Amino acid sequence: ASGIKVLEYTQPIEFLGELGRVKMIKAVKTKLMGDRESFRLSIVEDSEHLIPADNVLIAVGLKPSIPSNGSSFHLEIMKDGRTNFENVFIAGDALLGPSYVGFAQRSGKKAAELINAYLRKK
Repeated sequence: ASGIKVLEYTQPIEFLGELGRVKMIKAVKTKLMGDRESFRLSIVEDSEHLIPADNVLIAVGLKPSIPSNGSSFHLEIMKDGRTNFENVFIAGDALLGPSYVGFAQRSGKKAAELINAYLRKK
């Protein structure tokens, strides 16, 4: 995934930019605390820093959580990552299932390109 930088143990706290475009990410470093049974991330003191950015893709978790009102619904996924719900796209682990981060990165990058093309048509 060319041009994608994965920053582990880094927590974004603010996106900075102008005219609706991100320019920088204000972030803090985190560290793993606890044992295997009850681990959590803790913020490292005095670790706030800025990261230059022109695109941001937020990816969290391994299992998609799709809210519903208690009724069942059918989610269709097209080849380009669109779903049968307007303006809803799917990528990464939600599309592929748990897999290697490189696959999720490529899927996310492809989804971003498709979403960009979709929005430009609107």
